[in-house]
Amino acid sequence: MRETSLDKGGKVMEILTNNYELILSEDFNGDVFTIKEFKECCECRMFVDTDGIGYYGIKVGELLVETNERAIPSRVLDGIIEANRTHIVWYNK
Repeated sequence: MRETSLDKGGKVMEILTNNYELILSEDFNGDVFTIKEFKECCECRMFVDTDGIGYYGIKVGELLVETNERAIPSRVLDGIIEANRTHIVWYNK
């Protein structure tokens, strides 16, 4: 599993880790939101449980890494958010 970051030249940098998966690559097709942004989108019904799939992300220094923990819109609206998670990576169907 890997962490990634874009360097200033736009090149994808990968760092191996035991707990996270690659989220940014040249073919990345998801959207990244802060927890607050995602919750606001859910309040407007922009995202519902059946729209796609979300995973929590963690900002580690300059890196944003995706966990394998599901972020479910209805649970986020209910305030059930995984501790220490800063972002949600959302993939529409």
